[in-house]
Amino acid sequence: MPTLRQAIDTMNDPGIVRAQSDVALVQKVAELQKEYLLTDPRLPVKAALSRADGLDGPLDAKPVEVMLELALGTTLNVSDAAASFGRRWSTLKYLGLFENDPQARTLNLSPSVLAEVGANQRRVISEELGIGFAAHAAKHWCRTRYPGVGAISVIDVDRTLLNGSMPKLQRNGKRQPDYLLAFDDPTAPGRRRLELLESKGTVSSATAKSQLGRAVTQLAGLTVNGRTLTGLAVSTISTESGITLMAVDPEEDPVSWAPTKHDTDHWRGDEPKWSGEEPVVDFAPEELVAKATNVDYATLAEFAGMSSATTRWLTRFGTQGRSDLVTETRAGPGGTSYIGQEFVFQVGSEIVRMFQGVEADVADGLRSGDPKAVMQAQRNGRPSSEDVADALKSGVGRDAASAVATTSEGAVLQLSVG
Repeated sequence: MPTLRQAIDTMNDPGIVRAQSDVALVQKVAELQKEYLLTDPRLPVKAALSRADGLDGPLDAKPVEVMLELALGTTLNVSDAAASFGRRWSTLKYLGLFENDPQARTLNLSPSVLAEVGANQRRVISEELGIGFAAHAAKHWCRTRYPGVGAISVIDVDRTLLNGSMPKLQRNGKRQPDYLLAFDDPTAPGRRRLELLESKGTVSSATAKSQLGRAVTQLAGLTVNGRTLTGLAVSTISTESGITLMAVDPEEDPVSWAPTKHDTDHWRGDEPKWSGEEPVVDFAPEELVAKATNVDYATLAEFAGMSSATTRWLTRFGTQGRSDLVTETRAGPGGTSYIGQEFVFQVGSEIVRMFQGVEADVADGLRSGDPKAVMQAQRNGRPSSEDVADALKSGVGRDAASAVATTSEGAVLQLSVG
């Protein structure tokens, strides 16, 4: 079993995961989609499947980057203050799970850790790692197609559909995808392009292919004015032998819209029109973009502990008047700073610290309630993740083990021990 310091070092060490998106996989997934349709003809259909650009070959990933994507992707799962504290474990509980082969540089899961995990918990690990790796892969997919693209957001579809109000957990009829991807439209300044992401996780390649067959029908379950969106389906196979991503790209016409404060304000308090069980949910573009933008910025605010800003963006989320958690300011490189919260734990003789926050100018935009202010802050040039890591490490001491990840949206996560 690794020590805490070894676990932190591994979290910060990039390793290679294998990405697969070839013609054979696309053909197999298309066949599996047809089998699902024979079983249930009511399922929505993705007519055309293709390879996903940039996702067929080795892909670098730092575990801490994947954990940051997992933390952001599950940030709005609960609104109660006590439960909110508990969900920080989505990052901390996987310390020590990853290993990195020093010769091949491949990333894998620790056999000794997995030996202590029961079957039910193993399924949870696969699903949660599937979220983090799918978001990481989706951002790489976006940057491969549109070099130089700026902030890329991964937005919870359930929250977008239900405006911060989650139904009971019964989900037998759920067909919609997990996440929306949002980024500046490279062909139309001032507009955001929206695409879809469905994430799966498993321990076998056969199951991964079957999951992708179902995933593409889920991508067809959210439409704009009756039209399907471009989307990505990713299944992550995580084992002690390595990590493999399987992906297909059901390409459609792009959907983009310019968010305005009027639209985000108008749709912010809208009562949900869906139960979450519909086979297909159809939006007008301005409604989808406005609601998704509200969820996007509520996620960043909540991640940084800015709960009053969270409820500004999602008025139905935490209706009992939640106050901000205690926030801190951390100095970054070149005069930048980060607003967020730190959690401190003692494990034996070691002190473990976790800081999560957002860049100060992004935080100002989040507090304003104006989407243009947030987008402008995110479009500003930001320091490299290496410079951020170096600056934040000075705050915890040079003898501490430290792992840092940042995102294009301005979020930061630091894990340290010492």
